Amino acid sequence: MESPKNAEAQITNDDSYLSFPSRLQNEESNEEFERTKAEIEKRFNELLTTISEETIQLSEFLLEEKKLVRELCMFLRQILKRLNMTFNIPVKAIPEFQSTAKKIVLNKEGHLIVMYEKEKVNSRALEDYPPEIVLAVIWNVVPELEKSIKAYRRKISERVSIFERIKKELKNIGQIFSSPERERNGVIVVGNEELKNPISESKQENTAPEGT
Repeated sequence: MESPKNAEAQITNDDSYLSFPSRLQNEESNEEFERTKAEIEKRFNELLTTISEETIQLSEFLLEEKKLVRELCMFLRQILKRLNMTFNIPVKAIPEFQSTAKKIVLNKEGHLIVMYEKEKVNSRALEDYPPEIVLAVIWNVVPELEKSIKAYRRKISERVSIFERIKKELKNIGQIFSSPERERNGVIVVGNEELKNPISESKQENTAPEGT
């Protein structure tokens, strides 16, 4: 079976197909002409059917693309807001702006700001731009976003570590004030925890024999 691409190539390169509208106007009907006419009309109808089928699929893909772009931009905006981040997008990354823009910025609100000569600025939500531009922007943002999220994770990890140390010390202090205490050989016993008694240590130092 011929592939659709091969069939299309044969049709567009077939002189009899290409010249048929002119022949239809100028030639008189005869048996051979009617056979050619029937064959070409059949091929033409097949083209129309293919166009119709492709258009239906194209429409579905366009709707899906629009939905995905909207969702991607929404998720990206949430991340940028949470991390309070802004990205500079290389002008050369977006061919549509190469010859006109001076600087391109994606701010934390998810707006793509394009700066031109003579202080002209255009700012729109990223999802309002064509899909080709959205893809180019996200393609450049993702590597930088990875670095930023790693750095932010390290920062939070260090903060959590500090909080854990403070929590441990405050917990020990809280146990001193809330649990019954007993002293054993200069050591305060709080529950199962043993803490040095600074008063007892001071007394021991004051009563230590001279010359030691």
